[in-house]
Amino acid sequence: MKSLMLMMLCLLSPLTLAAGLDYSKLQYPVEDAEQSYKAGKPEFAAVLHKGNLRYPGLSPDQRKRLKNEGRTRTLNEFMLYKEEGAEMDLDERIALEKYATRYNRQLLNLLGW
Repeated sequence: MKSLMLMMLCLLSPLTLAAGLDYSKLQYPVEDAEQSYKAGKPEFAAVLHKGNLRYPGLSPDQRKRLKNEGRTRTLNEFMLYKEEGAEMDLDERIALEKYATRYNRQLLNLLGW
């Protein structure tokens, strides 16, 4: 019985770790923005915070233009599936904000906005 419980614990532990933020995907915002631009359908980065989407690095005028013309990609979409009232870790949120700011500014430069 103990071995069965241990095996179940070992099998389920990676699933709980996978639900968080993957920092390896946040290392190259400039290159990621250039790839998005070259793909022909650039997507701006958005961060979900307390139920609202934030667009770091964009001015209010650029956000209005984005709603009419652009596409967005939510970086922390996994937060939609967490229990209500769950908050991201402060370090995770700061890392997402930094990445999204640099990514969005590079994409703005490439698009000429």
